[in-house]
Amino acid sequence: MCWEHPEQGLIAPFEFITVAENSGQIHALGFQVFENALKDLSVWQTELDFKGKVAINLSAKQFNHSELLDIIQGLFNKHQVEPNSVELEVTESVLLKEVDHAITIIKKLKMMGLTVAIDDIGTGYSSLSYLRKIPFDTLKLDKSFIDDIAIAAKSRILVESIVQLALGLELDVVAEGETHEQAVLLQEMQCGQCQGYLFSKPVNKIKFAEMISQSKSFLVPEAQTN
Repeated sequence: MCWEHPEQGLIAPFEFITVAENSGQIHALGFQVFENALKDLSVWQTELDFKGKVAINLSAKQFNHSELLDIIQGLFNKHQVEPNSVELEVTESVLLKEVDHAITIIKKLKMMGLTVAIDDIGTGYSSLSYLRKIPFDTLKLDKSFIDDIAIAAKSRILVESIVQLALGLELDVVAEGETHEQAVLLQEMQCGQCQGYLFSKPVNKIKFAEMISQSKSFLVPEAQTN
């Protein structure tokens, strides 16, 4: 989620999310972003026959909002979007603060039809035992794990081990491949999905609609040669 400022252009989340949380505006901002995403998704599905899934981040405060489930269900009803076309992303640290509460909320979200991803996996200092406790669907590897897999054998072995662990637990895996070589290695490891600037820089909804209508491929681009 980037904020498109009328003068400064696209502003990355880390530049404004903390301000929103500290000022108490994160609930209004977060749920407005959620609603905007559903509005756009509804248009893409009906007008462009978009079959993909949209991932939406939930902040810690949103995840623990007392009316989270009712708000989300109301927005799906309002915009006539099926929950199975949306994946919610929650950071590892949020889930581990109150594991029992997190499990309850995720189970209810999944009963609604959504899928749930753990974002920035590996950035915390936690036991891997929670992987079998929390019923999430997708594991998103933090970029710091991927940065040197093309040059460091130990990093490559670590990432491959995590990918195989996730596959064994029947989880989808998403990793950030910023270079062609990284993306190819991730494919060889059977990592199902990659994201990053290799595929596209952040774009606004108009540009993304153009990409959908042009049936732009999101497979690993061919290596560039001079």
